[in-house]
Amino acid sequence: MNNKIKQSHAFSLPLAVQNEYVIVVSVNANRHINSCLLMMGVIEGTELHILAHHSNGNILVACQNQQWCLTEKMAYHIVVKHKFPTLS
Repeated sequence: MNNKIKQSHAFSLPLAVQNEYVIVVSVNANRHINSCLLMMGVIEGTELHILAHHSNGNILVACQNQQWCLTEKMAYHIVVKHKFPTLS
C-alpha cells in the first residue's frame, strides 16, 4: 500500500467541515471585518476548531479558549489550511 501525505492547500473557511481543526492563513476583508476578527483573535496563524455549521451560513468556531459565531460574510474572507495533513 502506497500512502502519500497530501499537501495542505488553502481554502475559504466555509469549506471546512464540522470538528475540523484549521490554521488561519490570511484574512482578506475590509477594515471593519478585519477589525472585528482582530478583536476575536482571528489572525494569521490562529488555530480554529470548527464546532458547527448553521443552516443560515454562520459558523461556530472555538478560538483561543473562546467560542465565536462568525457570519457567513466574515467566514468567507478567512483563508485557512488543514492543521493536520491528510493521508491518501
